[in-house]
Amino acid sequence: MGYGDVFEYHGGPLEQGKDIVMWKSGELRDRLNYSVVVKTKVNGRASGAGSAGEVVAQIQQCFASPYRDPLTGEERRVDRCLVVVANRITKEFLNVVGPGLEAARLARVTEFVDANRLWDWIKSHQPEKTTSIFAPFEELQTLLSEQCPGLGADIQISEEKMTFSLKPIEPGATLPPQSIVLEFSLEGEQGKKLREEYERCLKTGASFHFLKEQVKSIEVSDLLKKIYGLTPDRAVSFSFTPNPSSPVIWHFIRVCDNGYTAALPGVELRTVRAGTEEATLTNEHQDVPWVLTIVTRKEEGRLSLHFSYRTNLSKANSRQALDWFQFQHALSLPGKLVLQHAENGIEFPASRELGSGEAPDPGLIELLEKVVYIQMRTAEVIPYPGRFTGSDIEDVEHLYEIVKTGRIALDSMTARFEKARLTANKHVFRAPGSLNIEFPEEVKRECLGTSFILGPSRIIGKDIVLTEASAARLEEEADNPTEGDSIELTLLPVEGGSLERVFPQWLDS
Repeated sequence: MGYGDVFEYHGGPLEQGKDIVMWKSGELRDRLNYSVVVKTKVNGRASGAGSAGEVVAQIQQCFASPYRDPLTGEERRVDRCLVVVANRITKEFLNVVGPGLEAARLARVTEFVDANRLWDWIKSHQPEKTTSIFAPFEELQTLLSEQCPGLGADIQISEEKMTFSLKPIEPGATLPPQSIVLEFSLEGEQGKKLREEYERCLKTGASFHFLKEQVKSIEVSDLLKKIYGLTPDRAVSFSFTPNPSSPVIWHFIRVCDNGYTAALPGVELRTVRAGTEEATLTNEHQDVPWVLTIVTRKEEGRLSLHFSYRTNLSKANSRQALDWFQFQHALSLPGKLVLQHAENGIEFPASRELGSGEAPDPGLIELLEKVVYIQMRTAEVIPYPGRFTGSDIEDVEHLYEIVKTGRIALDSMTARFEKARLTANKHVFRAPGSLNIEFPEEVKRECLGTSFILGPSRIIGKDIVLTEASAARLEEEADNPTEGDSIELTLLPVEGGSLERVFPQWLDS
């Protein structure tokens, strides 16, 4: 393929988004440096493993940082990026990743390679190494051209296996109907159980399993025998399992009788089972801290909706934790659940019920509301800690006050002052007075494991005096000077006075 000095990274800090680096001679340049991003599969979500957001971030990282030439040690800047995906690349993924690359001006220097294109490359450039793998599929393509004109094999590669399905390669081409005819024995206790399981499958969409011994006869169409190798003598057991539908986005809204409302927005529901009397929808595939399951049933001529959930907040950020606890609080109150379709806004309310589950501590919700406010104002993601210590609560309260008002009240302040100026003007401190001290250096605060830069600050006071101990120390220093250019003093406001630290960056507009 013409690439030189191919070097594979194995993770770690040196990777910087690059799974493989290599170079190739260009038409107008002696050398074009390539970075390769390798993915098993991708999806159109904004975050999470294999998401469009993750891929865009990795591509940007490839171009942002140079790499060391594995042979010469020189720094090389990336000119082109290949994103190789060992599966199908969907339109949903491209629709999300495209604007991100356009905005970063990387669309023209980034190329995507899916499993089929990767297959063609390997067959073209390394046939001697892949004959044993590709020979059966070459035979398959020949068989398809004979038996099903216009159809081809769609190759899917994962870390564990290679599979294929049939797809039209010419307009209007379709696969002729194929069938497997099974004749069951329904005699005896075993036959009764088989019939019950089959009926349950029809009603609820549950999987249906049975052994070869429970089948009287099996007939398989000739095409399925030739393409998939399906023959009655090779069968051991059979399983009919429903395929999940494509996800549909819903907003889960709990409307309580007392007017309280809480919501879990953007829940991607898939229908994982569907029968004549019951259907099950869940977001178990979604990378969020809660798994919600809806079961709809026909009961006494009406359609009922049953809701269940489980949560894991160990990887949640504070916004997600707040959303959940507010929703949990709403679930504990009398009211009804409303499912709102995200695209068209149509609502499907469930029956009113009295509420269930234990309500979370109101103090926890109030504290998380402040954490989320900090997260939104500072644009710093704050992980949910699971539990708050007394020190955590104090840190949150202080930081919330700063980013909300730009000010925080102080009981006192201790600092080192220039000794010569103070001792010469010690009479100033004998009566309450005003204070205004500027601190130009950046103030840094830690809260819940996250660092926040608050900018410069200023301490302002009204009716401020020295503590008795500091006043005595200043008098002593005036009479008996000690070594050093500064002296540490503590000041505080008298009754009716005030002392506060002001952060201009966060002052209310």
